[in-house]
Amino acid sequence: MSTFTKPPRADMTVAEADEAMRHHYRTFYASCYGAPIMQTMRATGLDVAAKTVVLTFPVTDTMLNPVGTLHGGAIVMIADTATSTALGFFEPAAFASVTVDLTCQFIGASRPGDLVDVRCVVTKVGKSMAYMRFDFTEHGKPDKVLASGVHTKFVLKPKM
Repeated sequence: MSTFTKPPRADMTVAEADEAMRHHYRTFYASCYGAPIMQTMRATGLDVAAKTVVLTFPVTDTMLNPVGTLHGGAIVMIADTATSTALGFFEPAAFASVTVDLTCQFIGASRPGDLVDVRCVVTKVGKSMAYMRFDFTEHGKPDKVLASGVHTKFVLKPKM
């Protein structure tokens, strides 16, 4: 199902992670809702041991609410897809999963042209549940939080 077939190597570079994720967005998400947004995302940080990836995207006009800032619905869609991508990247066997809970707190705002970082952490993967957390921040400014939350997924088991 996922384009990820094995976990990343401990010595994987950010550029290699970026290419793997961009390939995933171009193929797996090619015709899904939000595909144009996901295809603008770039991996800009990676910590394989901590199962953490940072993805960066530009805020565009199609992502805005009527006030002219990044829409909460766009944030949640990006959070869902980005954390699911991190889960598939670090734990390929758990990629086939469905959301049980996604909670987000909206803290700050961003405008068209801003770059936003999404830090995704896979915190735990059990037999049937996977847990991730995420933070949206101004690009390169991890202390300038825009949104933060957690994502819980039920891991589907393949039928034999």
